[in-house]
Amino acid sequence: TLTAAAKPSERSPLVRRRALESVAVFGKAAGVNGLITISFDADDTAERASAVYAMGRTLDPAWLPTIIGEFESDDAEIRYEAARASGELGHVDAVSGLSELVQDSDAEVRQAAISSLGKIGGPAATRVLEAYSAVCLSSDAELVDDALQESSTLTDFPRAEM
Repeated sequence: TLTAAAKPSERSPLVRRRALESVAVFGKAAGVNGLITISFDADDTAERASAVYAMGRTLDPAWLPTIIGEFESDDAEIRYEAARASGELGHVDAVSGLSELVQDSDAEVRQAAISSLGKIGGPAATRVLEAYSAVCLSSDAELVDDALQESSTLTDFPRAEM
């Protein structure tokens, strides 16, 4: 039902987007990758943002290069969803890009990057968080502390290899 609701149709765009985000956890089994690609190629920013979010929810590392590429989007909503999605994938290859996003001018992007670094964990993410903690805005300090605590409990290996 979710797959059908996520397909381009007469349904409201919001319903299609939320259906895609929900069905993404079933990944390839539900034919989600094709639906994500269709939404990602859309002209609508909200639809593209939902596609990036869905990429992370699939837990499919094949999406990682696309997600990392969106760290440089001109749109803060896309950068935010890319930061969140990279945390869901939990792959150390995202740490370098996230290290740039912790200094983003948009608070939500910055905070999503901080949280994702905590989820990825390991020495590389911990180094980025420690460096940022020395210069972070007071509004980010508690989140950085939480991310450091979470990061210190994880190893520096891609989840796919664990």
